[in-house]
Amino acid sequence: DGGTVRLAGVVALRLSSGDTPLSGVLMLIGIGLIAIPLSSRRRLALVLIAALAMTAGIAGCGGSSSKPGIAGTSTQAVTAVAVTAPSGPVGVSGLPASLGQVSVL
Repeated sequence: DGGTVRLAGVVALRLSSGDTPLSGVLMLIGIGLIAIPLSSRRRLALVLIAALAMTAGIAGCGGSSSKPGIAGTSTQAVTAVAVTAPSGPVGVSGLPASLGQVSVL
């Protein structure tokens, strides 16, 4: 097909607020690739998508110094266990057993 231009795309029908910027960037990459010669289009697309992934990784992996809003302590314990052998139920002793405490400061 000498001069035929074919364009295909995949678009989510319902975008959440988090999907909209990513969909917009991918759409702009796709539209921008139309002007690039076919011979280098695939290579450039891979480079652009890799750059997008690195940018998202850098933006999403910042060290956060914020502290949790809720401080407290939780005591964990095992109160019941059901054990079954081929011959039937098996009794377990030593319960309740304490697993320790988990604290959020």
